[in-house]
Amino acid sequence: MLADTEPVSLRSDVSEAPAARRIDVEFVDSTEVPVGLGEPGTTVVGPAIGNAIFAAVGIRLRHLPIRPAMVLQSRTRRS
Repeated sequence: MLADTEPVSLRSDVSEAPAARRIDVEFVDSTEVPVGLGEPGTTVVGPAIGNAIFAAVGIRLRHLPIRPAMVLQSRTRRS
């Protein structure tokens, strides 16, 4: 787990790069439905984990949440 003082990136050379710029983020009060605060990026996490499991053990899991027991059951059924 990263401490609060750690940089966001795990690559130390990124924060020291000459092209690195400070980004100021502001949240604006609105009556609109809240979107765009990270939700679009989260839609690809599940499929990426499923693809990684398929690449590692050859089992395609298509339902979330993916749990270790599901992987073991699928491997048992496949054998």
